[in-house]
Amino acid sequence: MSCSVFWWRIAFLVYAAFATFFLLAPHPLQMLGLMQYSHSLSAGRGQHVALFAGLTLCALLARWPRGRTALWGTLVAYAMATEAIQTFIPPRHGEWGDVAENLLGIAVGIVVYEGMRRLTRRGAETP
Repeated sequence: MSCSVFWWRIAFLVYAAFATFFLLAPHPLQMLGLMQYSHSLSAGRGQHVALFAGLTLCALLARWPRGRTALWGTLVAYAMATEAIQTFIPPRHGEWGDVAENLLGIAVGIVVYEGMRRLTRRGAETP
């Protein structure tokens, strides 16, 4: 395993820990002392897309030894499980719209990764 893969795996694990905290904590912004930003951070949609795109990108860059299909399945299961668990954490609640955003984020992460991979491969072939 190369040094960069090792660090991407560390980055993925840290990112996943923070993502889980933000998705499952009852009041994550309050717990971090960031309540003054709560209106601007929760006013729009797209946070789940960005969160899961980053998680997927880190996971792919980490080059886990399992196949990509298993990795994608794990990310989809994580996306759905975190929303389901939210229904048991007051005042949180799971929403199908958030599940859709999570899945869209996974797709965005895959597209960005594949695009970067093609560009770097094409750049390596240029004399």
